This record gives sequence, structure tokens and C-alpha cells, in this order.
Amino acid sequence: MAQQHLMHTVFAPAKINLGLRITGRFANGYHRLESLFVPVSLFDRIEVRLSAADRVQHIWPIGEPTPKRRLLSLGALKNPLLWKTIALVRERLRDHADLELPRVAVTVDKRIPSPSGLGGASSDAAALIQALCLVAKAAAPDKSAQINEALQSDLFLKETTQLGADVPYFWRYGLEARAAMLNGIGHELAALEINNIGGFLCVPPFGFSTERMFAHVRSLPLPTAEATGGESAASKLALRLSEIPYSDEVVFGVKFVQNDFDRAAAAVFPNESRLLAQAKVAIARTVNQFFGSGFVVGMSGSGAALFAATETPVSQTMLAAYSGVLRARLGRDWRVFTFSTAGLRPP
Repeated sequence: MAQQHLMHTVFAPAKINLGLRITGRFANGYHRLESLFVPVSLFDRIEVRLSAADRVQHIWPIGEPTPKRRLLSLGALKNPLLWKTIALVRERLRDHADLELPRVAVTVDKRIPSPSGLGGASSDAAALIQALCLVAKAAAPDKSAQINEALQSDLFLKETTQLGADVPYFWRYGLEARAAMLNGIGHELAALEINNIGGFLCVPPFGFSTERMFAHVRSLPLPTAEATGGESAASKLALRLSEIPYSDEVVFGVKFVQNDFDRAAAAVFPNESRLLAQAKVAIARTVNQFFGSGFVVGMSGSGAALFAATETPVSQTMLAAYSGVLRARLGRDWRVFTFSTAGLRPP
């Protein structure tokens, strides 16, 4: 097959945050975060072809999202995230592999709701890096080692934070279906072993601007955070759901996962925050009624998606059977997905 007709297809998984604490602020203004990132079985599909000029196209599910949410999910129109990703990879390969990345046409088939706190935009960026790595190797097979060194180094991992705080997680761990603990800023990660988790993702008909959420956090008094040594990939950690942070609230026997962005949402988006609080109660009631104990409920990332997760083995068929009940209780504008971390594979 001629090189100009090659197409590379990669999949970008969503994630949930099992707990998120904002514990301090560094001298450079960045915040120290503690959070457990877990990839889940909901994927965007990204196709990359060679092209006469760089192009980026998004394909959205019919009727979703609204133009306002599209703008929130893609960032500034003049320099959206995937354009920045192409530029970063092209510069990196030029400087560290003496290679000019060919021009590419990128098509993103969106399935992860955005913005939602499920990491879709950051995961797309990481998956695009993976696809561009394949493009570069196809263009210069004799430079595969240099390409790997340029894009797999810890230095490049740190550079990906300029694309988004969650991109390092997806690039190093999420694309490989691995969980990780964040303790610091985006690239300060440690591999984590967790039990298989399944449950529901519940996405409201509104999203939160991460920029506005962090703007509120910047106004809060926080202790000064000390710099750390960066990524701790050699760490071998294991964690159970019983060990993640929870709020003091228990509803229908269901614990609510601590997420410090809940308070930011209450201050910045009070009406939507009240709707989320009501939705958490509806979700807790539903999982308790049909599955008993073992589920935990929380908001993922900076929101506004909610999750109900359990380590208790529950088949996707059984979860799907009750997803309609859950959606009816939340409202017809909500979307409900089932997920699993077991044998995480794209469709």
C-alpha cells in the first residue's frame, strides 16, 4: 500500500477520578493535587492520514453537544488542543530525532462527553501523540529508536503538561489501560494496581469550565507546596475502594467520594451544583435498591459527570438492564453509560 494512503487508528479511553484533593499551591501558581486516575471502557476513536496540509475534524454524535459545549471541549478556536499537540510533536521530533513530521489529517469520532471531567480532550491528545508516533515511524523506519527516545522520555512527559494537566496520565498510563496516582502536578504520577471496577457514568446536560473552576481555587488560601522529584513510575502501589477519601455524607448506605472541586462548583455554578447534589442522591438510591451495598458515588475531575463504582463483580449486562431506570430518575437530558475496567479494550 502506498504510504500516502496509510491510515492509523487509535482509541482514547475516558477516565474517572476516585477522589481528588487540592492540598497546596506551588510557588509557580500550580496546585498540588492528589487523585487516583482510573481508565474506563468509553472511547473516542482517532484516525490519522497523511495529507497535503494539517487538518483536524471532529465528528459528534447527532444532536450532541451544543455549540457552546463544543467550544468548551475544544478550547480556544485559534489554537485548540489537537493543533497544539501536532505542533508539540512536530517540534520534538525535529529537535530530538532530526525528523520532519509529515502533514496529517486528523478525524476524531467523539463518544466521550465533553466537557465532563472524564478526560476526553486530554485522552484525545495523548492518543494523537501515539498516532503521530506511528506516522513518524512509517515515514522514517530507520529512525524508530530516535522517535521512541524523543516521545517516551520523562522530559517529553513533563512537556505534555502544557497541553493539559491530564495528558501525562493518559500518555504514560491511560492508553495502556493502567491506573495511576497523581501526587503533585500532571506528570508526578505513580503506577497503581486496583481491583476490577464497574458501574455507571452519568453525564448531565451541562458541563463545567475547568478554567473557571481553577480560577476559583486560585482565590482560596492554600498551604505552600514543596516541589517533589517528579514521576515515580517505579512505585508499586495497590489500592482498594475502601481506602480512597470520602466525604462525611452517606446516603442510602452509599459513600460519596471526596472531590474538592465539589466546593468550587458550588461557588462558581451554584444552580448546577444543586442539581448534581440531587442527582447523587438519585444514583445512591438506585444502586442501593438494585445492587445493595458496595457502590460509591462521586464527581469525576472538575465535573460535571458523576460515577457510581463498585469492586463487587457485576456483569455489564446487569448494569445495562438498570441504566434505563437510572436515566429515568435523573432526567431525559442525562446520558448514562455502563463501564468496566476489566480487560479494558476499545470497541
